[in-house]
Amino acid sequence: MRRRRARPPVLEARIRAVVAVSLGVALDELTPDVSLTDELAADSLDVLEVGLALEREFAISLPEGELRNVRTFGELLATTAPLVSAARRAIAASSRAAPDAVPT
Repeated sequence: MRRRRARPPVLEARIRAVVAVSLGVALDELTPDVSLTDELAADSLDVLEVGLALEREFAISLPEGELRNVRTFGELLATTAPLVSAARRAIAASSRAAPDAVPT
């Protein structure tokens, strides 16, 4: 069985802040089980706008199909956080692989 890694609290807080601003809700309303559509009254366009805001904030690409399946804030976190972590790892790996010296 594969172990889930805990999300860094700073990352979760940043995702929560982006979503709160995008939907115009308070941070404390964004609990893992809160329904974006039923309880926060977000329609499909609102959810798409949240996705676009997250893409801009974290320089990631959220697959539209996955975003369509997101119902709760917890599901949005579970979809977004691994993409952000993967993007950060890719950036770190590419910066380590970049040569320090200028070719002659």
